[in-house]
Amino acid sequence: MALLLKMSNHYQSVISLLKRGLPVEAQIILRSMIQVLIHLRLLQKDERYIDTLIVSERAEQLKLLNVYTEPANNDIFTPSNVHFETKKQLKKELNGFRKDKIERQAELADMKINYHYVYRILSDYEHSSLSSLEEYMDIQGGELMSFHLGYDFHEYPRIFYTSNNLLLSAADFIHDIFKDTFDEKRSLEFTEKLKYYHDKFVKLSGIDPDLAPND
Repeated sequence: MALLLKMSNHYQSVISLLKRGLPVEAQIILRSMIQVLIHLRLLQKDERYIDTLIVSERAEQLKLLNVYTEPANNDIFTPSNVHFETKKQLKKELNGFRKDKIERQAELADMKINYHYVYRILSDYEHSSLSSLEEYMDIQGGELMSFHLGYDFHEYPRIFYTSNNLLLSAADFIHDIFKDTFDEKRSLEFTEKLKYYHDKFVKLSGIDPDLAPND
């Protein structure tokens, strides 16, 4: 449920940024929403994925300890015997475990399209690539005319629709994960509400209904 709450908070952040005419910043949050959705999808496919998340967290702790105990960083950190002992224990516990990269996670989640057509593209905004910085500029004839100071709404419909679709997909995955706690009537009502909000968001965003996915 914490993942769904995180998704909901991200969604609210996207809407707030869009209202202020900040599409680049909204798409950085959009990218994070996809990462959350991948975790939810993997949990939906196999509840044992939570064990992978736990081990991955331990692997991140080991990575930090490696940096903290690196002799070249002694001018920054002052590691103690506890840090070295914890590092030794984690190495033994993880036994060579390597955390899957996001591309592999997306593949396992059957979300390769989301990764290649959305996440990967939005990574340029996250990492401030040169091409992404052009979003802040008004370039005409190869010359810089001015800088954008916000209030850019031309990408609003696409970002608005995508964020809504991701949020509804997350709700759908959560529903499936906890489906055994729903009776048939409540489950049907939930599914009908998802369909209602999907159609409503399509209409509000101005996306062609024939081009909008139904799942």
